Amino acid sequence: MQIFAFRSSVMVRPLHILLLLAVAIIAVISPSVVGHFIVREPFVRQKSVMRISFSGDAMQHLPQIAAARLSADGFDYSRNFAYMDSVWRSVDFAVINFETTISDDGKYSGYPCFSSPAGFADALAAAGVNVAALANNHICDRGIRGLKNTTAYLKKLGLKTTGAWADSVLRKEILMLGKGRLRVALLNYTYGTNGMPVPRGAWVNHIDTLLIKQDIERAMVDSAATHLIAFMHWGAEYQRKPDKGQIELAKWLRNNGIDVVVGSHPHVVQPVDTALRVIYSLGNFISNQQDKYTDTGMTVVLTVYEDKDIEIEMIAHWCDKLATGREKYRVLTAKDTTLLTGDHLLRMQQSLSQTPY
Repeated sequence: MQIFAFRSSVMVRPLHILLLLAVAIIAVISPSVVGHFIVREPFVRQKSVMRISFSGDAMQHLPQIAAARLSADGFDYSRNFAYMDSVWRSVDFAVINFETTISDDGKYSGYPCFSSPAGFADALAAAGVNVAALANNHICDRGIRGLKNTTAYLKKLGLKTTGAWADSVLRKEILMLGKGRLRVALLNYTYGTNGMPVPRGAWVNHIDTLLIKQDIERAMVDSAATHLIAFMHWGAEYQRKPDKGQIELAKWLRNNGIDVVVGSHPHVVQPVDTALRVIYSLGNFISNQQDKYTDTGMTVVLTVYEDKDIEIEMIAHWCDKLATGREKYRVLTAKDTTLLTGDHLLRMQQSLSQTPY
């Protein structure tokens, strides 16, 4: 019985049809066919890689606000971060310690109770920052209004936030940074809030090993984190070496599942323990502080791999307080020295030379 007729009138039986179909399918799904031989390439699963940068204390003193003012209601901070753009845009996630609050009423202030123009956050986001760590000693400077407006405005800009919440219920969600098969949990804690009470119903993560241990377990079990990073607001201000408390807590964090520890708050750069994977202090990112060593800081870039390997790269930078106009307070890296001359260049070189990275 004829099942299917070719023009050559060759009779093809059901078994032959199945064989022909199998050959056709193999030819389609195979990468290439050479003569009568099917050439197959072995399947190699590409490993996921994630790059995360961490920048230090992003602060706003009144002279900075004055330098950025365009008019009664306008501010331009774009020049502050123009030279960090290439760093932040080379990573998947750019994290910063957002050490101020955002005003919604036009009332701005610097130390000791920070309240900054929204334009400051606008410029950071435009330059590539997409994660704000909020657990620091100034997040409650303007009470619940400041906390609500800060978290809401950063969310409006598309930034992820962690460490402080206007609604305590929201802290249950661990901030996960994802790419491919990588899920990095970012945990953020502060030593305190300068004596300012945490508003009722809100939450700020304080350094508490019981709380941290619970968060680590939730990140690993409930959120299936592949890696955990702790961003700690700790240590003594203006001290260039970590204190005993930082060292002990860093060891505890590493022994309890944290893969990398990053620190802020001292306003000066502290050592990096590459073996332990602890960056004790990034120093200032931007501020008007005048104390020695406070004009330099560093941004750390972590390259995270699936096999738990993590590379650490340090990028030193300098906050230019000698410039004028919109250029004042710009953050420059070592490769930007070509922008300066004379005493201006010498000052930058001297400052960067005091930073070991």
